[in-house]
Amino acid sequence: MKTRSIKTFLFCVIVASLTFVANCGSGGSSSGNSLSPSPAGLPRTHVVIVNDNDLRLQIIAEIASTSEQHSLGLMYRTSMEANEGMLFVFDSERPLSFWMKNTLIPLDMIFIDSDKRIVDINHDAQPENTVPFASSSPARYVLEVNGGYCVEHNINIGNLLEFDE
Repeated sequence: MKTRSIKTFLFCVIVASLTFVANCGSGGSSSGNSLSPSPAGLPRTHVVIVNDNDLRLQIIAEIASTSEQHSLGLMYRTSMEANEGMLFVFDSERPLSFWMKNTLIPLDMIFIDSDKRIVDINHDAQPENTVPFASSSPARYVLEVNGGYCVEHNINIGNLLEFDE
């Protein structure tokens, strides 16, 4: 009887371990689309940009959705991977203004309207620049990527993006 209990216990431990490993490998989601939080603790999402050549470019973006997260943004970071960025989400579409105070890497700021269409781009914003850049049209989102990304990948005003917030 003891041998059967030990075997049953070991079987349950193995099944539980395999289930845990399987869930960790898929991000714990049956859809496979969820990402673990960023090192800064922010949630992340996949952003797809459809460029002028109809290429689908993917960015893994941290989501900044609170006033505190908006204020901190990408400040004090010394680098960012080529396919990473930060998506700023606002409650409504309006004129938006960003600057580079305490930001140590050059960035492209992509301003996006409620339809997820690019309405303006601040190319290669320079580190530590405190002069604000105001979008030429109302926007609800701003995607920051490494400076030069938009030119390198032929991303322009009017291109569409796909993402979940």
